[in-house]
Amino acid sequence: MNNFKIKKFIFWNFIAFALLGSWLIPQTRIFWDKLDSAFFFLVNGTLPWSVGWAKFWALANKRIVDIISLLAVGSFFAHIYFKTPALKRKEFACQLVAFGTFLGFFILLYHAIDTLFLEDFKRHSPSLVLTPAYRLSHMFPGIETKDASSVSFPGDHAFFLMAFTFFAFKITSRKTDRTIITALMILFSLPRLVSGAHWLTDNLIGAGFMVILALTWYYLTPLQKIFPGWIDKFFNFIKNLVWRKKG
Repeated sequence: MNNFKIKKFIFWNFIAFALLGSWLIPQTRIFWDKLDSAFFFLVNGTLPWSVGWAKFWALANKRIVDIISLLAVGSFFAHIYFKTPALKRKEFACQLVAFGTFLGFFILLYHAIDTLFLEDFKRHSPSLVLTPAYRLSHMFPGIETKDASSVSFPGDHAFFLMAFTFFAFKITSRKTDRTIITALMILFSLPRLVSGAHWLTDNLIGAGFMVILALTWYYLTPLQKIFPGWIDKFFNFIKNLVWRKKG
């Protein structure tokens, strides 16, 4: 239990639910709704500026860009891996894989709870609710672009980007690395906001709530030691298996 920081655990869980509560309570929801509308009209309203500008965002909202974002973030961590001293690379790899594995389990658990109990949280994206809304799929019918969603809350894509940005801040103190991962998070979060596939609060509140919970349950409990330990054992098992086959 030495790794269970109970006071911080309670505090950050309170912060997470207070953030979500501010979005659910009518008295404070008004503020968030105004921010959502203002931000959507600000960014979506830039699409008529030029055909080239609008086409850029249409292409940025193609599904393949999700893969590109994954490769970009993966390349960033590969860069960190090779800058890590050789003796500490395995430890870094275990930490990274363990954190990613935990996030996978967390998102599956969240969506299971969401399906059973949180139906009221779901809402249509701003492009389906607000007017005027410039729909990229209408402007460029030949491009398969995501500019709408019937279930926009929370922002799953933003959740992973925000979580791995925090992880990067934990493992490196270099300003250049922190600037790069922050830029990647903003860059790959923006397309869905510009197109109207997500509200700003899908990321700030929805993804923010999930990230605080995930980080709290991982870093303030024994899980931060348990998961890397499992991954280390798995790596050793694979290594021994390979050596046996070579022998």
